[in-house]
Amino acid sequence: MSSDEPITGTTNPRILWLVVGHVVVGLIGALAAYFPGPDSIRRAAFVGIVYSQASLVGIWGSLGSGPAWRRVIGVVVGVGYLGLQLGFSFHELDGIIFLWVVAATTISALPLLLVRLFRVAIRLDSSAAGLVERFQFSIRHLLTLTFVVACLISIRNCVEPYAIELIETPDGVVSNYFDEAVYYWLFPAAVVGVLGILPVWFVLATKQLVLSCVGLLAAGVCAGYWLGRFYDEPPSISMSATITEVVAVVVSLLVIRSCGYRLVRLPPRHQRER
Repeated sequence: MSSDEPITGTTNPRILWLVVGHVVVGLIGALAAYFPGPDSIRRAAFVGIVYSQASLVGIWGSLGSGPAWRRVIGVVVGVGYLGLQLGFSFHELDGIIFLWVVAATTISALPLLLVRLFRVAIRLDSSAAGLVERFQFSIRHLLTLTFVVACLISIRNCVEPYAIELIETPDGVVSNYFDEAVYYWLFPAAVVGVLGILPVWFVLATKQLVLSCVGLLAAGVCAGYWLGRFYDEPPSISMSATITEVVAVVVSLLVIRSCGYRLVRLPPRHQRER
């Protein structure tokens, strides 16, 4: 399967440095989170870094350039790396740790895959990229939509068996694994997934950058505050995670924007192949 447009030139050095920076910050954050301290602020901030990187992996896998197989391999490798990194900081490697990362990446990637159906992607801004004609479905669009539906069905099939399996908590309250999964990792992953993809439009497709960044930061503060209230925890902990995530994603997309990349509507395939 080929990419949506030919790849010319080399990767901008600033993007390479951005990737290296994320790797270095992630490793330093993992070491700092390994000894979180009594307030757990450092660990929460590191979780925000991991979620921001998971969102960026999902954004690149959905809207980035390059062959689809290369992006799929990159997403799988990135999710595995982030899962190991998060497990190290939590002193344990189990399925739940990887589910957090997989859920955040999937929730970020699936909506953007649907956006890609309408020939919207992150590309170097040019006059050719702005050509828009009446949208028509093709085999590629149907295959992408089928892939998205298959992912949703697979997630449902993986989670559904736990819905009928009851457990008894130490307090004597009977619940089921499905409720536990939704409560402890699916819901927060959905929140951070949405926070991770919000900056794509506001940073790469608008001109009011200052106003957009302030609004995104406010969204991160509000999301962290209500997560803390929802789980009956100090809001400062959850807010440190959501604010860190928003700041990391926004700064990363600003670097990408400075390299000339924008969220654009691609011309029809027959025009790109001329």
